[in-house]
Amino acid sequence: MHYAAELERGFVLEIYPATAERSTGRLRLGLTVPASARLSEGEHELTDPDGRIVVVTVGRAG
Repeated sequence: MHYAAELERGFVLEIYPATAERSTGRLRLGLTVPASARLSEGEHELTDPDGRIVVVTVGRAG
């Protein structure tokens, strides 16, 4: 299982979970995205399925 998103201009972001053979160690990932109905403006700390923190900074719409 992995997460993938196709963004503007053909940009694709894929995030794969670690496995016993391919450990990533400690990782903190930060993303900045435009405002949407799903997340309000500001900084949000979310946790991925492997228990890692993902910081999402939501900017103003438009």
